[in-house]
Amino acid sequence: MFCEAQRSGAWRHDLILLHRQDRLQVALRLRADMDSSGEPLGAGEDEAACTSASEGLEEGEVEGETLLIVESEDQGSVDLSHDQSGDSLTSDLGEEGEGGWACEDMSFYCERCHKWTPAAQLRGEQPSYLKGDNFFKFTCCSCSEDGKESFERMRLTWQQVVMLAMYNLSLEGTGRQGYFRWKEDICAFIGRHWNFLLGTRKKTSTWWSTVAGCLSVGSPAFFRSGAQEFGEPGWWKLVQNRPPTLRPEVDKSSSRTKGKAQSVG
Repeated sequence: MFCEAQRSGAWRHDLILLHRQDRLQVALRLRADMDSSGEPLGAGEDEAACTSASEGLEEGEVEGETLLIVESEDQGSVDLSHDQSGDSLTSDLGEEGEGGWACEDMSFYCERCHKWTPAAQLRGEQPSYLKGDNFFKFTCCSCSEDGKESFERMRLTWQQVVMLAMYNLSLEGTGRQGYFRWKEDICAFIGRHWNFLLGTRKKTSTWWSTVAGCLSVGSPAFFRSGAQEFGEPGWWKLVQNRPPTLRPEVDKSSSRTKGKAQSVG
């Protein structure tokens, strides 16, 4: 029994060491994109840069999204479309869209009648001033008690937040050949619109490390690094310049539209 316990303890020890090595590998990978502006990081920031990207999240979020960021090196197995609220969205990972994307294509899904209402057919104002943003729990006028449309902000994942930020930055015509600086542009945009996108989520001093982790893990499926183009890290663009908009899921075999939310990636 003692020998068996020893073997079991050694196995756990090896697993812990392996886990720490994986964390270090990802931390080193993120470190290359942390701050390439030429300004040295402070002691506190440098320590944060060498830890898991989960430190930018409030407690309770870590066990969902960011353990995937820390532990998974297989891009195909990473699913950043789940949040901690129970909502789950699927992504068109690796699929090319048919033609370009236009805001007119955006619709809102009523959770009561399970029907999609095109944005152009809304009776009231758009719930978001950001383009491609339909991440709202929607009740159409036919289903609401007062006959008015209602919107409630969904809990966005970090992947959705980053993609929305990058898409809207691209519409502003800023950046460099479609690429944006991860901290000066992307993080700055998210910071300006924090309350609207993330609501009451705690804004920690290292939340930007979560953005860096999202970009790193989402590459090359969703995000493309401009390190080779510009000879320096820290530049990122969307692989497909489209927002992560929710849309009806189309059954390709029968061309029927299903009442299920799908996130365009």
